[in-house]
Amino acid sequence: MNYAFDKNFVVNNEKLVIETSAQLVLEEDKIEGVLVLTDKRLLFLDKNFVVEHEFNLTEIESISVFKLWNFFDKGISMIYDNRKFLIQVGYASDWIKLINTQLYIV
Repeated sequence: MNYAFDKNFVVNNEKLVIETSAQLVLEEDKIEGVLVLTDKRLLFLDKNFVVEHEFNLTEIESISVFKLWNFFDKGISMIYDNRKFLIQVGYASDWIKLINTQLYIV
């Protein structure tokens, strides 16, 4: 799935770092959409570019790679506002490095 992200969506003098297609896993539901990293937030937008979830980087409680069969990287596991979120995305460890880099800059 290929999305053309509207660069004008980013507000408050934020800078777009990276975006790609992803799936947000919520209990039994899997939502197709776009994962967007700015210098201040991580956003998950549905396929119609409606914001499903917004995460301020400085408020992420923990973040790690989750694996399939304890071997294959499957995506990002994140605790935010005392809730666990799973985001299936390619190159999960690279995403986490980019998120941590933005946190260091902030």
